[in-house]
Order: sequence, then C-alpha cells, then structure tokens
Amino acid sequence: MARCVHIAPRPATDEELLRAHSQAHLEHLASLWVADGTAVQTAGDLYWCESTHAAARLSAGCAVEATLSVVRGQLSSAFAVIRPPGHHAECERAMGFCYLNNASVACLAALQEPNVDRVLILDWDVHHGNGIESIHYDDPRVLYISLHRYSTDPGSWFYPGTGAKDDVGAGAGTGFNVNIPWHERGGGDADYLAAFELLVCPIVTAFAPSLILISAGYDAAQGDPLGAMNLSPDGYRAMTDRLVCLQAQGKVVVLLEGGYNLYSTAHSAEATLRALLREEAPAGGGGRAQPRPSTADVLRAVLAVQRRHWGEALLGSDPDAFFAALHVAALRVAESPRKTPPRLAKAAAQGA
Repeated sequence: MARCVHIAPRPATDEELLRAHSQAHLEHLASLWVADGTAVQTAGDLYWCESTHAAARLSAGCAVEATLSVVRGQLSSAFAVIRPPGHHAECERAMGFCYLNNASVACLAALQEPNVDRVLILDWDVHHGNGIESIHYDDPRVLYISLHRYSTDPGSWFYPGTGAKDDVGAGAGTGFNVNIPWHERGGGDADYLAAFELLVCPIVTAFAPSLILISAGYDAAQGDPLGAMNLSPDGYRAMTDRLVCLQAQGKVVVLLEGGYNLYSTAHSAEATLRALLREEAPAGGGGRAQPRPSTADVLRAVLAVQRRHWGEALLGSDPDAFFAALHVAALRVAESPRKTPPRLAKAAAQGA
C-alpha cells in the first residue's frame, strides 16, 4: 500500500451516470428507500438500506475517478476498491446486488477523452456481466470479454443465465462481444490461462485498446461459496500480468465486483495489485497444471464462433496443438529425475 497513491473518492455526477443509465432509472434508485420501513429492505436479489443509493453513486464515481486518473496520465494503473458492485446493472434495471454499472459508467467517461477511442472491458467475475453486455452490445468502441459459469438447464441453472457463446454483439458492435462460458464447476488457473492463450490475448492484441478495464469479481477464487471454482491468487496475478502487457502503455484499471469469501477476495485482490505494481511473480504456481477436458470443448466452440469475426487474429489458435503441447510438457516434468534436496545431500555426505 505504501507504493500506491490514494485517489480521493467522489460520487458520480448525473452527466456521467446518464451515459449508461436512463433518467427513469436514476429516479427509481433515489426513491427506493422507505423511511418508515425496516432497516434493510429487499426486492428479489437486491438488498438496500438508507445509505445504499449514496454508496452506489460513490462506487460509480470512484470507478470514474480511477479511470480518468489513468487515462489522463496521472497514474499508470489503478484499483478501485468499491462496493456495491455493478456489472449486472442494466440501463434501466438494478439486479444481482448491483445498482449502477460502474464499469460501463467508467468506460463511457473514458471515451469522452481525446486520447481514448477503444476500451476493453475484461470481466473475470464468475457470473456473466449481463449489464455490461447489454449497455455496449452494439458499440464497436467497446470490446467486452467475459469468462463465466453458464447454464440455462433448470437443474444446474447459474445466475444470471446469460452469456452464451453465440451472443457476439449487434449492428456495428457485431464481433465485439466475446463470451467464454464454463459449463462445469471447479475450473482453475490452467483453464483460465488456456482461454487467455487461445482467445483473449489474440483478440485483445488485434483490437489494440486505448484502455483496459477489469471487472474484477473474485467469486471464481478458491473457497468462494457461490462460484465453486478454483482460481488461485497466482492465477489472478497471471491474468493481470497478461492484460498489462497487452496495453501499449500498461493503462489498466481494476474495478472490484463480486466475491463472497473475504479471505479469498483479499488475497486474490492483493495478487492483482502486486501485478499492477509490476512486482516480480514468485516462483511456482497454484492449482491444477492441466486444463480440464471440458475446457478444450468450450474453447473449441468459442473459437468456431469468434473466427467469423476475428479470423485473422485467431489463425494461430489451435486448441488441439496447444493441449497436446501441455500434455507433453507435463509428461516431461513427471519423467525428469528427482534431485536430492541440497540439505539432505549434505547430511548424507556427512553420514547422518
């Protein structure tokens, strides 16, 4: 934290919010609280108290301020530690613990700046960011990539039920919406990094964003009670490293989204921040070394869809060759002779 600059928080202005939301939505949020009601009030998957409306505006404003600080060259990168989250909030609807879409508000603020014409929003929250997708669905200036659990089957339905691989944008925005939907629980570092290698990095390189925003939910982390996934802090750090390298000036802004195990969220967010600070990653890594078989199926299916829009960028993405190379590398590691640790070797030489 001593290496970070603290950005003064502020609420978002109506002008900033109205780029992503309707006037009717802002008026609805302002009227939610019933003064003579209970201390915590609810509707569906929303919970609010007397200060929630102010907190949501402050959260969105902090996202904008962090983004503008980076876009204007005052900081190289930024991490907005904000709640409530935002990626489920649509233009005229609050849902999924989200009231205002922090990422979309920040993105559209950045696009007002003269040096920003293309923004990537990379969403690694375990839930699909239906709000971000819907707000930017026909906008070619915004590339939205989401890695999330997905099922519409009644027996295994996963919130919010959106984010199919075939949802690729509309009109001028066709091809600028990339969904990578995991169909199984338990995915970890190797699965996400395979998606980065075969899909995310080639597409982002071709898009060449002026700015990268990360919708950083940590509910795909090990131990999260809702996500049931297995990403380690090293996995989040590796994804952040790759995104920093993909932006020419390293302009990356991280916006906190979900995360329901405080321990997992804290350690994963710390790893993300260390990557933004360009700290050298520790040796080794966590989690499963090989992607799951279902990961190969998902990535093949998404590649088949996205090659229609990013064909040239994805020419070198061969899932079969990629997974075969990983398998061979794993075999080599397994077959390599084990060396006696130095301390044990010394002890053996001394007759211990």
